[in-house]
Amino acid sequence: AWQAQLPALLRQLQADTPTKQQQAAEELKKLASRGPDQQAAIAAAGAIPFLVSLLSASSHVAIGDLQKEAAAALGWLARNNEANKAAIWAVGPFPCLSSCCAQP
Repeated sequence: AWQAQLPALLRQLQADTPTKQQQAAEELKKLASRGPDQQAAIAAAGAIPFLVSLLSASSHVAIGDLQKEAAAALGWLARNNEANKAAIWAVGPFPCLSSCCAQP
């Protein structure tokens, strides 16, 4: 099932190629959009710090798309999930994400 995908997706987030990282971020976004169980599992697997790090990626190959997918995945992880919002905030996202992760 979807849980079995997480280790491979985390490895892809750490890949040397932006294309593989983007594909992993896109898949994590899709999984996170399914609901709170998926959001919690993705966070527990350790994806948040990797996704945040992709926001500042600097490569000449499709970097805008990579950052867009990482931001979208983080957005879905934060949606209606206070624990994930706190985890994203703790990693230190860019100011552009502060509004979705602001602490009450």
